Amino acid sequence: MTAATDFDTLEFLNVCYDYGRRRVLSRVSFSCGAGSIIGVLGPNGAGKSTLLTLAAGRARPSLGEVRYGRAGTSHHLEPALRGRIGWLGHDPGFYPELSARENLSFFARLHDLDQPTARVGEALERARLADRADEPVGGFSRGMRQRLGLERVLLHQPRLLLLDEPFTGLDLHSGALLLERLASLRVARTIVLLSTHDLDLVEPLLDRSVVLRGGRVHGAIASRASASAASAAGLQQAYAELIASDAPAPEASAVDIAPASSSPPPAVGSAPAASTSAEEDSIGAALSRFARVAVTIMKKDMMVEYRNRELFLTTLFFAVSCVLIFAFAFVRDGRPLTDAAAGILWIAAAFAGTLALGRTFDREQAHHTLTALLQAPVERAAIYAGKLLGLAVLLALVEAIVVPLVALFFQAPLFARPGWTLSILALGTTGFLAVGTLFSAMLVRTRSRDVLLPVLLYPMTVPVMIGGVRGTSALLQATPDEPAARAWAAMLLFFDVVFLTLALWAFDAVTSE
Repeated sequence: MTAATDFDTLEFLNVCYDYGRRRVLSRVSFSCGAGSIIGVLGPNGAGKSTLLTLAAGRARPSLGEVRYGRAGTSHHLEPALRGRIGWLGHDPGFYPELSARENLSFFARLHDLDQPTARVGEALERARLADRADEPVGGFSRGMRQRLGLERVLLHQPRLLLLDEPFTGLDLHSGALLLERLASLRVARTIVLLSTHDLDLVEPLLDRSVVLRGGRVHGAIASRASASAASAAGLQQAYAELIASDAPAPEASAVDIAPASSSPPPAVGSAPAASTSAEEDSIGAALSRFARVAVTIMKKDMMVEYRNRELFLTTLFFAVSCVLIFAFAFVRDGRPLTDAAAGILWIAAAFAGTLALGRTFDREQAHHTLTALLQAPVERAAIYAGKLLGLAVLLALVEAIVVPLVALFFQAPLFARPGWTLSILALGTTGFLAVGTLFSAMLVRTRSRDVLLPVLLYPMTVPVMIGGVRGTSALLQATPDEPAARAWAAMLLFFDVVFLTLALWAFDAVTSE
């Protein structure tokens, strides 16, 4: 870890954030130090969640800057800096098909932690879930998921912990356990920023609170411990009085929240992080890390799919249905129409691919795991590559069944030149998925994504469909036309290189809020 990736202070410097034409946050300024547990309070719509989103680096300020010690985020939050932040939203963000141990192990690998097995075991003990570590998280109660979620975001020992309404839906026992765990972070000198409406519950925990109203800092409330017993009002009362005040929010306000302890900050480099050796700084090490992350995400997707088989069976059924329907339409007296096999093969692959693409990021969004993925200290292009690999494996399994069916029903010699057939099929499928994976990520937060995905995808992949059909047709002639197949394969390869490069470059931008 370098000095640029560790910090002892968090500062908001005249931060503004616009959502469309509406200003959600306006000139917000405050700072807090290591060992502080800070409440972010305010009525619904005050900008609390937006403030935490900016602190997590998931969005960029329209104006102003968020600073982590000496590192600022006016433009981009580097992966190494994201590795010093833990974020827990309304939903803990787990894959319900995977066990508690498998979920934690997956995120430990994304953070590239040393001794991940030991750390996961310790996290399960702290969450008091060691006896249920191998059960699917989908069967856990809200309290169990929330405790496990907190341990997930603390696996990498972050310097900054961001919590958005962590007590929502918890019973008294689960809430008490969560408070106990949060209190222990003060000793570890973690900066905790906590948004909540459960004021009575968190009052003993907080060092100070920042109150937002109308997107501005409306004031600050000191804890009882930092004020005289005679002058300190209860948090609930002080908050109610401040919100009810007719005084307008200041144009710009600065609240300095000192660390809870006067002990010196830990030396830079004391917290766990990636090595800064020359080997890890090399291009080869970066590519190796990129590949490990992509494969880790691909394996996770395959494990989730193996557990529920939802996407594979649906996609396979759809593709096979296409082949059977077209077989009745284009086969007369046992003789198929010329070039029908190539067209039907690529129609089935395109429709099946569209169905798979529509679900890959939608499933992440539904389980609130997309935020956790994007918060991981990895190049976001590696997330794209991992999702693309998972889709490619899924579609390859579907095509392994569909291709023999097309060969059977349409009497097509698809296996006369198996090398060329597989090459064209692989190149065309890769190009289709390269574009589709990017669009799927871009549309995941759009309500009409099921309609917009094919509308955007099909015009962009017309060259893929033409190249795939014509290249396959060239191989189905009585005398296979290998020069034509080679030319179409070269066109598909060029398309793949161009769009893979564009997608890897643009993925970070399209997934930022």
